Amino acid sequence: MNETNETIETNGTIATHYAVVKIVEADKLGSATSPLGLARTVAVTNATTTPRAGDVIAVRTLTDSATYNMLELPTGRLAKINPGDVVIGVLGRRRALKGFVGDVPQTVNAGDQLHLLNLGGVIGYCTGHHSSLGDAIKVEVIGVVCDENGRAVNIADAALPLRSNLGETAPIVMVAGTSMNSGKTYAAAELIKQATRAGLKVAAGKLWAALHRGCG
Repeated sequence: MNETNETIETNGTIATHYAVVKIVEADKLGSATSPLGLARTVAVTNATTTPRAGDVIAVRTLTDSATYNMLELPTGRLAKINPGDVVIGVLGRRRALKGFVGDVPQTVNAGDQLHLLNLGGVIGYCTGHHSSLGDAIKVEVIGVVCDENGRAVNIADAALPLRSNLGETAPIVMVAGTSMNSGKTYAAAELIKQATRAGLKVAAGKLWAALHRGCG
């Protein structure tokens, strides 16, 4: 990890007025950061008193896990997480019946210890997990990824604009379920495969609410 220290002033009404900014080179980026198209070299601030779900965060992994030790990269490939890796993830809340349960911490400061809550790089404070899993991987906060003005970067920065209606569009099919591991992705993949074989053009997406304040 390469670090360059510089002090800047941030004038936001919420952000800390004087924050130390470091340049960090990451070993791995979680797929949760994909909408932003981040490079492995990012600027981070040392603290935020108002962390939000979706804030991008740089951490150093402290522990290993025998049952949950992979990170999905923006390419979709899975990579092994090793102690000491510098990882770029996203603060989020998770409620997984067969996974980890965790929340966005009230504050985030360099040196704080949090946990990896899912394969995509969602990071938060773990409060519980399914009996089939070991403890969540523990991580140490390096800082919150920021822009050139010292403002925390959030995946909402790359969100599509809200629409009141879709207008004329192709048919939309949604596959929903009551819990994880219920077969939603498998069913959707089968629909895509069969529609493609029938000569239809299919565009697919997976709705993911782990980063939302009110969803699991």
